[in-house]
Formats: sequence, C-alpha cells, structure tokens
Amino acid sequence: MKRISLILALILIASCLGCALPGIAFAASETIYSDVLEDLGKDETFDAAQYPEKDDDKMDVFQVAESNAGELFLYVYQPQADKFTASEARISTSIGDNLSPKDYKLTLLSRNGTLNKYIVNDFTVLPDAVRYYVIVQLARLWNDDVDGKPSGNEAKTVPYPIGKQFTACTIDGNVTYTEKHTDVVTILPEQRFDGFLRYSDGFTLYATACDSWFVAFTCDYKIDKLMDADVEYTTRFVSQTIAPFVGTKTEYGEPYEHTFTLTNKDEVSHESRFLFFKSTYTWNRIEKAEDFIVKEDLTDEAKEQVKDKQWVLRFTETQFGISASGSATTSWKTEVSDVSILRLYFESDGKPYNLGVVSNKVTPDDTPDNNPDSPLKALDEAIKRLEQILKAIGDRFVKAGQWLAANWWVIIVGVVVLAIAVSLFFRVGRKAVGLVLTGIGKALWWFVKYLGIGLFYVITCPYWIIRAIVLKVREKRGS
Repeated sequence: MKRISLILALILIASCLGCALPGIAFAASETIYSDVLEDLGKDETFDAAQYPEKDDDKMDVFQVAESNAGELFLYVYQPQADKFTASEARISTSIGDNLSPKDYKLTLLSRNGTLNKYIVNDFTVLPDAVRYYVIVQLARLWNDDVDGKPSGNEAKTVPYPIGKQFTACTIDGNVTYTEKHTDVVTILPEQRFDGFLRYSDGFTLYATACDSWFVAFTCDYKIDKLMDADVEYTTRFVSQTIAPFVGTKTEYGEPYEHTFTLTNKDEVSHESRFLFFKSTYTWNRIEKAEDFIVKEDLTDEAKEQVKDKQWVLRFTETQFGISASGSATTSWKTEVSDVSILRLYFESDGKPYNLGVVSNKVTPDDTPDNNPDSPLKALDEAIKRLEQILKAIGDRFVKAGQWLAANWWVIIVGVVVLAIAVSLFFRVGRKAVGLVLTGIGKALWWFVKYLGIGLFYVITCPYWIIRAIVLKVREKRGS
C-alpha cells in the first residue's frame, strides 16, 4: 500500500514539475486578502522591476493562487498602472477535448504600481489533486472616451488575449504551480458583425414573428470545417404599450445569462401562414457566410458587413409580436445583449482544434438585418406553387399533343387493322361496322377535345380567382 502511495506521489510530482518555468513567481495560498507585493515577495526570485510602467495598453496574468477557503486569485501585470481595471476573466477548468471556457466577474483586491491582485467571483476551487486553469482572456469595460464610439453594434468589453494554462498540484498538503502557453482563437471587434433576421407569421400586423439572432465572424485561423461552438448571451423580455392620452409605457423583465453549444448538424425552421397557405424558413445553426448571404434576403448594409466574414453562428430565436386591445397597442420582444463566442471546435488543413476564443461582448442594434417580409408572402408562394403545377399539367398536354402529331400514322394503322379484322369476321356487317367506328371516332374526338378544354378551365379557375384577389390587395396597399 505504501509502495502504491509512493508511486502516485511521484506521478503527481512529475506532472507538476515537468512544465515548470524559471522566473515565475509562485504566490502562496492565502486566507486573507493581503497586499499583492506581500504575496509575490514570498518568492525570493520575484523582481518587481521586471514589470515596469509604460504606455502599453495590455494586461497579462502571470500567476494564479488558491486560498485555503477555496478561492482563486489572479495576479495581473498592467503596464499602464491604474488606468484600467479588469472586469472579467475567461477561464476553463478542463482541458483538451473537454475545454469549456466561462466568463467570471473579477474584483480588484490590491494594486501596487503595475501589479494587481484580483479574486475570481463565484468560483470554487475543485477538490482534485491536479487542477487546471486555462486563462483564455481578460476583459475590461468599454470606455467611449478611450476606445471611441463603436460603429453599428454596441460593444461592452475590450478583450486582452492571455493564452496560458496554469496547473496546481497538491501533494502532502503543499500546492505547487506550473504555467505553459496554450493556443487561442482571436476575433477582433472589426472581424465580427452581430444582428438578427425577422420572419413574419400570419397575414395581419397583429401577429407573432420570429427573430433569428446571429453573429458573423472571421478570425486568425483558416477554418475549413466548423463542427461546434459555444456562444454566451443575455436575454431580457421587453413590452411596450402605447395608448391615447396615456403615452408610452415600457416594462422590462429580468435579464438571464445563457451559454449555448451549436453544432453543424443542428437545423431550425419557422413556419409562416396565410389562411390555409404556409411557407417554411429553414436554416442551420452553423452556416458559411457566403451561403447565408445567398439564402437570406439581407439588407444592403448587412450584406456589406457579412461579405468578408467566414462563418455565421445562428445561436437563438425569440418572439416578436404586436397586439391591440381597444385603443391601446402593445408590442413585445426579447432583447439579446452581451453576445460573445467562447469556444470553437474546427478543422484547419485536416487538423482538429478545440480552442478558447478571445472576443468582446457585443449588443446588436434593434433593426432587423433582412428586408421586411410581405404579410402575403405565404400566399405569394402558394400562387407560385400553383403556377408550377398548372405549368406541369400544361407541359404534359403539350407533350401528348406533340406525340400524337408525330405518331398520327400509328392511330390510323391501328384503326385500319381493327377495321380489316372486324370485316373479316363480320362480312355482312362491314358497312355497319364502318359507320359505327366512324361515329365512335368522332364521339371520342369530341369528348377528348372538350374534356381537355373543361379540365383546363376547372384547374386554372382557383389561380385566376386568387390572382385577382392579390392584385386587388396590392392595388389598395399601393394607393
């Protein structure tokens, strides 16, 4: 038993020390929120001069530490000293195929020059002997005075790539830390476009519609095949009532944070109806940007934004509607905000990658990025389908007529052969049979001729009625 324990201890030591880097300050675990320099000074090799102040807008996590109470601290180098404060860290406690980054809020505990100590909020250290902390990025809040006014969509955060994996090992109550580089995917703010498409439902303005939310992006990897992705976002229900002599009343629901995994096998559909007609919109959760542009009736502005992107993630659908009660009109919708891509699993040049993503949080504007649907779109599509059916029937009649015109002699030969056969068996009734056959032939020709004419008018009658209705509706709408 002792021999087994010794072997396990040696394995843990090897895993903890095998990737240790010289010069890294390993801060001791803390039970109180001490000063950042006090923590780092416990390592005799630590030199604060290696972290000078300079005009460099970046942040870097150079060490982590766990407390006895199960808290996690991040030690951050910020060359611009106290100009900015980090607000979030994107961390995964699993690695490899199980990588699952999540955003955690940060609280600044101590600042001394360019060195900062943060605590990760709502985080509990795992009880495992070996613990992983993949730090994908740090982020701070967007500052209009420094970062400028974002064009189009509203940006909430500014991300800083970190790309480090820290490993904490506990052996006989002692904790040691190692650090190594890990790859990340970087999506710059100008490399993405967030928005939504609105699909109508019903044939009046007082109906429920579907808003399909998406983020189009390109990145620093050539992605040949995108298998799945993690997207986080926040939703909030909003209703607005407008009434005479009262004005406008807006009510907001509670915000909810979501993290959703999309795969390239997921397909979504929305059905729009007009009377007994219907049209169905279908899309994939993960689409190539070029296919997205072809399939959807995007506005010119949206096409311009999407055309230089690689992929489109369609991560959720929400309802939009308008209703009337008396003189009051109420509209409702779901706001989507703080959209960010957390992880991408993809192939590039035949090699698979499962990486955390450096990306900011964006709130799309409230204008749909597709051209408005006509409430009569389902009827228009039904008419098109009817036209196609009638055209197919007409084509069959034409082909039959062409065949008869090209093969008329077959019918004549058949009639002659039949007449000769009958005359051979019924010599006496040859003349009578001839008269009968002539009469039958004329009757059949009359029947086929007027049956075809009748079927044509019966089949096309609904088309002409519906077409007249549509033209009348469009005439009224145009006036």
